[in-house]
Amino acid sequence: MNADLSHESVSQLIPWYANSTLSPQERAAVDEHLKSCAACRSELDWLQNVSAAMTDLAGEAPAVSPSFAKVLASVDEIGRAS
Repeated sequence: MNADLSHESVSQLIPWYANSTLSPQERAAVDEHLKSCAACRSELDWLQNVSAAMTDLAGEAPAVSPSFAKVLASVDEIGRAS
């Protein structure tokens, strides 16, 4: 991968950089770009904050896992009531 990616190309990689799913070559290119691009550093910071907030909220959210059978039963019950 070319280490001289355009700003546009790098900005599209920022979400994957934030969740550590880039190839080593892509990561190196983004690392290099981040050294001189305040806008991309800001985007990365925002994404990391959102990720941290979502992780914090996950512990507060009630576990919801209705089975498909329960959902169908509810739909049938609503259908009979109307």
